[in-house]
Amino acid sequence: MHAAELACLEPHISLKPPVYGVAEGEGRKELAKTFVCSQKKLNEWDSSFYIGDLGQVVRNLQLWTKHMRQIRPYYAMKCNPSQPVVQLLASLGVGFDCASKFEIESALKCGVKPDDILFAIPCKISSHIEYACRTGVRTMTFDNVDELHKIKRIHPTGKLLLRLDVTDFEKGIKFGDKFGASMPKARKLTLLCKELDLNLVGICFHPGSGSDSSEATRNCLQHCKELYDFATSNEVHLKTIDIGGGFICGENFIEISEQVTATVGKLFPPKTGVRVIAEPGRFFVKNAFEFVTPVHGKAIVGDRAKYYIGAGVFSTFCMSLFEELKRIPESLSRKAVGVLPKSIYKLCLQETCELYPSTVYGPTCAGVDVVLNNILLPEAQIGDWWFFDNMGAYSSLLSLGFNGYMVLKTGFYISQNIW
Repeated sequence: MHAAELACLEPHISLKPPVYGVAEGEGRKELAKTFVCSQKKLNEWDSSFYIGDLGQVVRNLQLWTKHMRQIRPYYAMKCNPSQPVVQLLASLGVGFDCASKFEIESALKCGVKPDDILFAIPCKISSHIEYACRTGVRTMTFDNVDELHKIKRIHPTGKLLLRLDVTDFEKGIKFGDKFGASMPKARKLTLLCKELDLNLVGICFHPGSGSDSSEATRNCLQHCKELYDFATSNEVHLKTIDIGGGFICGENFIEISEQVTATVGKLFPPKTGVRVIAEPGRFFVKNAFEFVTPVHGKAIVGDRAKYYIGAGVFSTFCMSLFEELKRIPESLSRKAVGVLPKSIYKLCLQETCELYPSTVYGPTCAGVDVVLNNILLPEAQIGDWWFFDNMGAYSSLLSLGFNGYMVLKTGFYISQNIW
């Protein structure tokens, strides 16, 4: 497909930046090449960029709806606040988990209704609570006495979810003891809400981010049932259980969803009147985005290679500071040949491909800006374009702008048959 064949859609909602329609089955790498060609006339023709497949976001939501039908998702905006993603999910009936005034404001501007927003951070800036109150956002979380009195003073009509400390059960990337009340404290907070005439409507927790297991969520739900029974015995009638996020759109999701929904059905059957919600983020967007960047620097030092690309750990690859996953790039610049192990096959671009133990650096002057370290890669050339997949979660938004290097461009597309 040539650059001229990119057709901008005229959607029923005004998506910004524009979204391009592509033929069904159009390959992501071919589309990435099209975007590379389309920016050759720009001053910064070698700028890195993302491509986002909104059709994949739709498919991920369909998967969630099929297997977690009774659990309404509230999309975690911190994961990827791209406007087209937010607008699309809002149009499809998804709620939103916001953690700041900025995120609430962004959601409202995208047409999200205040009642569909969960202000999901236990310790909030006072002016942000005022903004939530002023704009009609009522549901929020808390986990301590001081926060409760702050809410009483600023937003006394709010609907409150008490966040439990589930440190003992967390999997994946853990929150530790930053948020959450222990069970003894949670009982006292439940009674304090009643004393202060505040509207405690439910319980929430987060089992850890990126865990491919249901064990943590099921254990946390047992914890919730204990507090739910205590509240009921004290005439505090809870109607919402928020099971948090961290879900992965992977091979084990169907099995995990079956285990989670079975536990929900056992502990909180329909007769209780309890609604269950969740805060998935990466589930919707991780596999929907790719990152495309040029190799703008190279040095061969003895038997080792050093490469420099357009983003590093202060922006796109920030999650490498928390995850052990190595993101191996594919090449858009040369034709691959099947002569190497699968782990490096997609980067080998020549019939005779010389391999080097390689380090890939980001563009900043910081020595810690290392994307990949001591990994065997085929030799690349300056001007080659690399393609990294599964880059939709916690990448494009977490840019500190170190040395002024930020990735500001995203090309959004969707298969026209899905639209």
